[in-house]
Amino acid sequence: LVEMVPELDNTIITAKAAILGSFSTMNVSLAGILAGEELTARQLLYCMLLQSGNEAAAIVADYLGDQSINNFLDMMNKRAKELGAVNTHFMNPHGLHDENHYTTAYDMYLIAREAAKHEEILEIASTYSYQLRKTNKREPEWLVSTNKMMQKGSSYYRSYIKGLKTGTTTPAGKCFTAYAE
Repeated sequence: LVEMVPELDNTIITAKAAILGSFSTMNVSLAGILAGEELTARQLLYCMLLQSGNEAAAIVADYLGDQSINNFLDMMNKRAKELGAVNTHFMNPHGLHDENHYTTAYDMYLIAREAAKHEEILEIASTYSYQLRKTNKREPEWLVSTNKMMQKGSSYYRSYIKGLKTGTTTPAGKCFTAYAE
């Protein structure tokens, strides 16, 4: 997103009901985005990186893929290969299980290393909680990171951990790509 959208705060993306509906029967992490809600690209990054909002990832993919998540997946797979992540194949923008969606720890390192080059990603990923401002569909709301290693007072807390992303699926178990200082 940060490579393709230079104006994160001035780019407004509207959530489509059809995209949100695809998650209605799934028991997955969501950011509570509503149909027709208008969010900035930055807000959607917070929804993805803190709250693990799967619907936020699909909304962004649809937007960047010119109204086609499949177009975005083609771009995502091409970018992974450009980074040297040759043992990675994405089948969706959020990482939910699919037999043909896979990666390796080394490839995730390559992708995370590239993400860490972007100041906006590090700023958002190192935030434990963020107040999403009022939108056209809801009042201000707090988003909280799924990364307990960044939660002061948690038995998992480590002051040197500055993000990056957690993820959990039943087949993969608990996964974590870290950035530390």
